[in-house]
Order: sequence, then structure tokens, then C-alpha cells
Amino acid sequence: MSYSSHYNIGWQWYTHRALAKKEPKNVVFRSVEHAMSTSFTLHRWENIAPDKVTAMISRKVVSGAREMLVQVYLKKGAMIPKHAHESEQMTYVLQGRVKFLVAGDEVLVSEGEVLVIPSGVEHQAEVLDDTFEIDFFSPARHDWLGAKLTRDDSNETATT
Repeated sequence: MSYSSHYNIGWQWYTHRALAKKEPKNVVFRSVEHAMSTSFTLHRWENIAPDKVTAMISRKVVSGAREMLVQVYLKKGAMIPKHAHESEQMTYVLQGRVKFLVAGDEVLVSEGEVLVIPSGVEHQAEVLDDTFEIDFFSPARHDWLGAKLTRDDSNETATT
């Protein structure tokens, strides 16, 4: 059986199961032809070279046309100065702790927690422990694409 036959059977099974479960009406089922003709890109984090922002901050960036996903590695003591951007930001801390100041309110974000920062809201951060986090931006931070961040390596701060 060919790949397209397997795909078609799988798609029909999923559609049947979803309809049987009475999933919300906003679920969109597209044709197999549409799904197979749509271009896509597969990224592997292990194949993306880290971008060293400062001696204490590095990142790996994957960007689509409208959204951006970033793996961020932060060493204890790193500081992200106060800034704001058009993008809504979600920060998911996988390991470590980061103290944020968001619109004047202090919030501690620890392992397993997600902070959502609305578009245009000023925020800054202090890294309390070595931290590994995933940041999601929508729309994508075009100021990060094709250009290095403005940075000051002398005092280990970066604009993110």
C-alpha cells in the first residue's frame, strides 16, 4: 500500500473518530489533497546552532511566517533589561527560575510554569538559577531574524 493510501485511510479514520466524539464545531477538516500539497518545514533542535547573545545567554530560533519558537539558555545572574515589543510572549520554564517584572508587578516563574506577557507590555527579567526555557512569540520577532541583538557583554545584559 502506498504512502498516500495509508495517509488517506488515517485521515478518514481521524475524521470519523473526531466526528464520533462530537469535537467542537470550530475543528477544521481539510481534504487530503490540501494537506499533501501544503508546504511545511521540519526542524530538529539538535541541528540548529545556538546563537550566543551574551556570555550568559544563548538561544536557538525557529520561525514561521507569523510565529516564533525559541529555546533559551540563561545562566544564573543574567539580566534582561526592561523592554516591550509588538509580540505577545509566552515563556515556559523547563528548568530553573526567573524573576520577571511585568508592568510593575513582580512574578517568579519556576520549572513547569508558563508566563504570558501581552503585546506592548514592558517587562524585564533576572535569572535566579541556570535556566532552560521555551519562548513563543506571535507575531514573530523580526528584529531577531537576520540580525544580532543589541547587547552589552560588559555587564551581561541583553535586549530580548
